[in-house]
Amino acid sequence: MKNKGKEKTVPTTKEQTNIFEIPDSIIPPDKRAFIWDWNNKPPKPLTTITLNGTRLLTRGNTLLITAKQGVGKSSICEAICANHLNPNCDSLGFQVELPPNRNKIIYFDTEQSSDDTWSCGYRIMQRAGIKEGTVTKDKLLHIGLKLFAVKERKAYIETILRQNYDIGMVLIDGAADSIIDTNSLLEAVEFHDWTNTFNPAISIVTTVHTNPNDDKPRGHIGSEMLRKARAVLLLRKLSDGVREMTTDFAYGKNRGDNDQLTSYYKFSDEEQMFISAEFTPTKAITREKTDKYKEMLETVFKGKTVLSISYIVTQMATMEGITEPAMKAAIYRHVTNKLIQKRNDGWCLI
Repeated sequence: MKNKGKEKTVPTTKEQTNIFEIPDSIIPPDKRAFIWDWNNKPPKPLTTITLNGTRLLTRGNTLLITAKQGVGKSSICEAICANHLNPNCDSLGFQVELPPNRNKIIYFDTEQSSDDTWSCGYRIMQRAGIKEGTVTKDKLLHIGLKLFAVKERKAYIETILRQNYDIGMVLIDGAADSIIDTNSLLEAVEFHDWTNTFNPAISIVTTVHTNPNDDKPRGHIGSEMLRKARAVLLLRKLSDGVREMTTDFAYGKNRGDNDQLTSYYKFSDEEQMFISAEFTPTKAITREKTDKYKEMLETVFKGKTVLSISYIVTQMATMEGITEPAMKAAIYRHVTNKLIQKRNDGWCLI
């Protein structure tokens, strides 16, 4: 008799009337409409990720992690996965909680080579204190997708989701690698629409690089993920090797909880990985100034799209109560190419 292998088990075969009862990790097209009924109230929102005790992600929503290259986005993904395997490990302040029926994380890495993906998986096990040879695939699947073309990559992700009915969280490390052109609005919207087909019981964590000269997530894909995400976390390098992760920046947010959330981590030569760090920021005043200038610019640009730099300087100098030369210097130091950018016909908000 031909061995057909282990067959997947579907939790239920009865007709599903409540979208939250559907076992599929990708909702079938004929089940995607949510038709209000007295009896189909969604279950109480479940917090799936906290950072230092503050809620960051809830069931069915998205956490966007953004940073410049080399700051450590993948290390944050590793920490989240490690905490799921061992809640008592140093997971940089992250705490994961998934329900028993959806207790699996799928970590898709679209950027790293096979060698780097293996090393990433090893660090997850090392951080979690998992003994070599221990099978953890019932709680974590870690899959490198760099060798896939874009269309193949999305199709493979869909295959994995369809094969697993116990997924509670999906990490996509490199959202921009699921589209061909990061500046294509159509592709960005299509990616957003595609993740909307995931079961609403699944939380999503994804990463996007920032622009080279500011903290805005890159391209239209970055803009769409900003719009979709429940929380947006920026990673950046500080002094003495310390890294910061924060929602307290121009594009940061944390809906429904503290949106001025900040934590620190650094690389340990002894542990050969990032560890939690205590740090007192020395440039908090700079961020306060940037936030203040952002509010002033929104007032200056109210009802307008493009302005001359001289008009901006005059208006902000009046609001600040300082001379125009001093305001102009401050604008070029804190504002230019961070909050406003030059066009052929003048300056506009970023």
